[in-house]
Amino acid sequence: MAARIEIKELGDPARQKEITGALEALDGVIETKIENSALHVSYDPLAINEKKIEEAIGSTGITIKAAAADRESPHLSPPTPLDVEQAAVKKTEDE
Repeated sequence: MAARIEIKELGDPARQKEITGALEALDGVIETKIENSALHVSYDPLAINEKKIEEAIGSTGITIKAAAADRESPHLSPPTPLDVEQAAVKKTEDE
């Protein structure tokens, strides 16, 4: 899972290091990066949740302006008629 967090004091390099350090110390946080004026956090949702991430940021005294998580799982596209035809031909050839 990934979260995008907008933080008021993100422009300060010392604050950036403080924030990323606090997050990287948490079990379940995979990666942190600062990009496009926001903090991006990749994490394992089985080990940690958004609330714990936000609490860790808040514990540094930093104010979160906004947070959003990408909860969407990948979607499989339905097979096209061509895929179905090719699968039928392959099955016939295999038999």
